[in-house]
Amino acid sequence: MNTYEIKKGKIKYFKNFPSLQEAQNFADSLGTGYTASLAPENEQIQPITGAERLALDKAFGVFIIDEFNLMNRAANLDQGTPMDLATTRLVDAKYKELKGFLLIGDIVQAEQALDEMDVDVFLPIELKTLFLSKINNYLAQY
Repeated sequence: MNTYEIKKGKIKYFKNFPSLQEAQNFADSLGTGYTASLAPENEQIQPITGAERLALDKAFGVFIIDEFNLMNRAANLDQGTPMDLATTRLVDAKYKELKGFLLIGDIVQAEQALDEMDVDVFLPIELKTLFLSKINNYLAQY
């Protein structure tokens, strides 16, 4: 796997591909005028280790949990009353599987679990769409 420079005019983009042909195919998919070439040695992207990737995935999982908690807390405060214990338990049960995947850094399974969750008062479509987008954008890096 080598790093290729995808270029059009002053726009430069570096990405790893198995071959120049695959890099050029990607460049072609961006539109006319993009070209791919092997990046110089000092621009080669070094692959991360499994341990580094796991650490990044776990940190991202905690970030998503914190984002959801902040949005949930803000929504409840906007309504003027915090959730009662019974409602908190319902929400916790709904998100238990998703939270488990996020905590261990299994972002692929977290995305699938979230995608399969039903939209309801605890998971409005806007929130589901927002978090699926965040997860998909994260996964697209790798």
